[in-house]
Amino acid sequence: MATGFRFDEVSMVVGDDDTAILDRVTVDLPAGGLTVIAGPSGSGKSTLLRLCNRLEVPTSGTILLDGVDTATIDPLV
Repeated sequence: MATGFRFDEVSMVVGDDDTAILDRVTVDLPAGGLTVIAGPSGSGKSTLLRLCNRLEVPTSGTILLDGVDTATIDPLV
């Protein structure tokens, strides 16, 4: 059964000045429904979606998809 995404203490730091785009985000995004991500420009919405698609790799923390760590899933399959 699909459970969706789980972000556990996920952080994303970028740039030479170590700018925190996401800072220890913990959230469940359940499968089979509609989830809205809203916020001001620069708040990390696109980064969150890029992390779901493995277009980005988090600096720290774990992202699970249906209980499986996305770091172990081949993004080309």
